[in-house]
Amino acid sequence: MSSYYRRHARIFQAAALFYLVPCSYNTETDQFEQRTVNKLAFAVGIGMTVPFWYFDLKFMIAFYLENISPIMVAVGSIEIAVYVSIVSCTLLNTFGRRHRYTRLMNVLFHDDWLLDRYESAEMEYDNRRPFAGLLFAMLTMMSINMFYHRDMNLRILSMSVALKIFGIGYLCIIHRVCVGAIGVRMRQLSILGKLSCGRHPAQEKVVYYFVERFELYASQLRQIDQCFSMPLTMIVLLVLIEMVYLVFDIYAVLALDRPVFMENLEIDYVQWALRQLWQTIYGAVVLLTVTGCQRTCGELQQTAQLVRRLDDDRNRNSRVATQIHRFLLQNLNRKINFSVCGMFDIDYAMIHMVLSSIFTYLVILVQFDQLQPERLSYLNTNLNTTANGSDPNLKVH
Repeated sequence: MSSYYRRHARIFQAAALFYLVPCSYNTETDQFEQRTVNKLAFAVGIGMTVPFWYFDLKFMIAFYLENISPIMVAVGSIEIAVYVSIVSCTLLNTFGRRHRYTRLMNVLFHDDWLLDRYESAEMEYDNRRPFAGLLFAMLTMMSINMFYHRDMNLRILSMSVALKIFGIGYLCIIHRVCVGAIGVRMRQLSILGKLSCGRHPAQEKVVYYFVERFELYASQLRQIDQCFSMPLTMIVLLVLIEMVYLVFDIYAVLALDRPVFMENLEIDYVQWALRQLWQTIYGAVVLLTVTGCQRTCGELQQTAQLVRRLDDDRNRNSRVATQIHRFLLQNLNRKINFSVCGMFDIDYAMIHMVLSSIFTYLVILVQFDQLQPERLSYLNTNLNTTANGSDPNLKVH
């Protein structure tokens, strides 16, 4: 396997145990293969979703959907439906596309005798630090919640929330590593092309290798989209809903001019801010995914343009010139962007789309909530209960 894979081998080994990837690396065959242990991981994962569904639905409905306005109940029901099904849908998607996943892994992480000599290109695509940062953030937030919540049911719910967020972050790290594998190969191709410029005797062979490798790795964009589109769609939807709640909660605090009550204990602004970090982790996960895709797309564009430098006046009527011109024509219509089910591209424009949607839905929620009778309105209920010193029921994570 390539040195880039060896850098992230432990991440993939653990991901295979959770069935985030459906195959494992076999050192004897030097290939990714679907093994019995992977099938067992899928069976165990699907079996464990049932108790998770039960506890998630039971506790989230009990602690969250009671005593809020009908419009918030509708939005909360959508959130819970996405939240409790994201694990099972991800596992089923991985199982259904297991053969495509295996082919993708064998293309992205196989040895390449021509490009592996340029290992320095891998340094900027090392994702071990982002993974360690995600793990540290989850352990820190879990410890804070275990210390803060005294009720065992709340602790179980917090643990479930933490595991879900960690799973979402883990999947996005796997996606980022796969996307980065294309970026590494493009960077290595760029180094090869720059070193080969002006070497006319060997140029025909270099152009052949350059075009062949570029076509091979650039075609994996669509394969990555096919493998990850379904779980990424659900993640983006969940992130959108969670960030809407975050902004709505901030609006509610501003309307109340103080943090709300929670679990019969008055909390200060610091504790309230810690509670909001659960939602902001979702936003960080999206940012991590977007930046990885954007960087690789930039490498693809720069590498495709580099082929022009391999052409010169001495090759105008040669096979080299014909191959270069054919390559340039093919890249005119090539879409060099990662996407989610073809609905939108994963780039900085997606962040703008998410932010615009968040504030649009916030305005809609506030307007609908104000149209409710005072006894059903979320904000009015909180204002009245705060004035009376009672405990409104709010989201616990």
